[in-house]
Parts: sequence; C-alpha cells; structure tokens
Amino acid sequence: MVPMNPHSATVHEYTRPFGNQMRKGLLLQLEGKGGAESWGEIAPLENFSDESFEQAKAELLEELPHLLYEQWHPEYLSPSVHFGIESAILDLTLPTVSVPIPINALIVGTPDEMRVQAQNLIGYEAVKIKVGHLQLEESIDLVEELLSMMPEGMKVRIDANQSWTYDDGMTFARSFTPDTFEYLEEPFKTFEDYVAFPYPIALDETVRLAPSTSYLSLPYLRALIIKPTLMGGCTKLVPLLREAKQKDVDFILSSSYESELGIGLLAKVASRLQLPPVPMGLDTYRLFKDRLFEETINCNEGKLTFPKKWNLRAGCVIAHECI
Repeated sequence: MVPMNPHSATVHEYTRPFGNQMRKGLLLQLEGKGGAESWGEIAPLENFSDESFEQAKAELLEELPHLLYEQWHPEYLSPSVHFGIESAILDLTLPTVSVPIPINALIVGTPDEMRVQAQNLIGYEAVKIKVGHLQLEESIDLVEELLSMMPEGMKVRIDANQSWTYDDGMTFARSFTPDTFEYLEEPFKTFEDYVAFPYPIALDETVRLAPSTSYLSLPYLRALIIKPTLMGGCTKLVPLLREAKQKDVDFILSSSYESELGIGLLAKVASRLQLPPVPMGLDTYRLFKDRLFEETINCNEGKLTFPKKWNLRAGCVIAHECI
C-alpha cells in the first residue's frame, strides 16, 4: 500500500449534455500536505460498464472515509471506481506531469458530418473511422471517398463495432488494397470469425469478455483497445500489458466519454505504463460542448496538451471527508 496521507477528500457530481443524452459522472478531489491536490474521475458508461452510475456512486461514498487512513480496498472495487480512486491517489503520492500525447482523429456521425471531419486532419498521424452504423456498401463507398480527402501517409483505423458478419468483413477488406488500413477494430461478434480472418485486427469489447489466452493467440491481432473506465486503473492493466508486449501487440488507450479531466488522467496512464507514443483514442473530449473546468485541453498537430492544474467550474459537492 502506497502512503498517501490526504487530509481531505471531496466528491463532486456532474451532469452534462452529450448528444441527445446526458452524461453523468463523479469527480474525486484529494488534498494533501502543502496544498497538494489531485483528481480522479468515476464515470461508468451506460450499457457498457458492468456497474451502474448509482452502484459506482455508492461504492465511492463507502470508500471515501477509508482513503484518509490509507485503507482503501482496490481489489473489491468496480472498474470505474478503481480507475478514479487510483488516479487520484497516484497523482497525490507519485505525481507525474502530463506530457503531450498523440491521438487519432475520430470520424463519426452522419455521412455528411464525417465528410466535414475528414477535411480537418492536418497534423494527425492516424484517424479512426466508425462505420458500424452504416450499411456495408454505404460504408465501402464512404470510406473510399474519405480516403481521397486525407493527407498522404495517414494511418487509418476502421471501427465496425461488431456489426459485420465474416462475409461482410471479407467484402470490406477486399474492396481496398491490403496496406490501406492499420487495422479493422472489432468487426465481428463471433470469436470464431476472428480466427479465420486474414487481415489485421484490433480488439475492444472482446478484451473485456474473453480470456487473454484466447485472443492474444490470434495471428493477425495488432492492437488491444484499452478503456480504464471499463477495465480499471494501472494496477489492473499491468498483467495484460506484459502479455501483450510478449506478442508484440499494441496497447491503445481509449476513452469512454470521460470529461476533459478524465482524458488527462488517461494520458497519465499511458505515461505511467510507459506505452510507446502511438496515437491513442482520446479525441472524444470535443464531443462535449460545455466545460466542467476553467481550463481545457488543447490539440495541436494531432497531440493533446493539458493544464498543470484543474479548477472546477461546474459540479455539485455530494460528500466531503477531512481529518
């Protein structure tokens, strides 16, 4: 157990517009000696996280007094709560500076929205195109059009969100030259389809649902899409990272629509795990139109930079503990 000695812990709750829905989350603020301050975010993603928002909230509030006496219980916590508490503790005890981190641009939405986004990729090294909401032929035609609009040499990642059959995947892949895409992410629901598929793939949902011994043996696996809000913080990720390194499989950190603070915490996970500087899936911050903090994230030449300090501007204190 790492000694942390916070003298106060505060939980803030937020609700903010997210498309046609509302995104809810919790912010954990720890204060230590000499004015030291750290943050964590707990924001389970509805329909994807194992735990609900109310379950995560109850867990966090139950754990809150224990944090002041170095008695938190990481082994019993759900993934989003583990990630949030661990982030705050590590930043208070072993602070690390957020360094610029490369990200892949994200192209998502209606075909017209995607065309507009494809015109704003200067400086990015990689782009992810989400096609799971499109019909197969429509996605092939649209991707061909989008590729013609992109800077030369850009790495292209296709995310099908498990929407294809095996035949669909083969039809899509064969519609392009073999080196067009860095990988196809989660094309299938059925694991057996991945075994036979002869094109580079990345796995997202499968990482959380199947044993690593099964998917890490796939011959065309290129990357694992890692979402700490859905999987837990650094200590829960280290064993899988070791296995992936042995197979020469990339770890691509990806957001679960956390706040701007949460994106900064994910960047620190990349730093703490000493991940190679490959483009990460952290471009979702721009999908929020409001701001929770006085500070914001900046994106320049396809890299995110973060403020040194966060000052909350919107949120509701729901719990406070101090010694």
